[in-house]
Amino acid sequence: MDKFLIRVIDALMWFSIGMTLMARFYCAKYNITSGADYIGWDTALIVIGGVIGMRLVVMIDPTFNTDK
Repeated sequence: MDKFLIRVIDALMWFSIGMTLMARFYCAKYNITSGADYIGWDTALIVIGGVIGMRLVVMIDPTFNTDK
């Protein structure tokens, strides 16, 4: 698969991780402990784990192999 697509996946991965951590730190700073705006560490870890898992699939799956 195209290296550009893998780079786009990497960019989206880091964007998602950064925004999730930023939202978590925002909640901690302003003492948001419940409601629709609350992002807990469990949510942050689920998002980060899912995104890293997607990147691992890209690394392991032979469909994404760029060595031709």
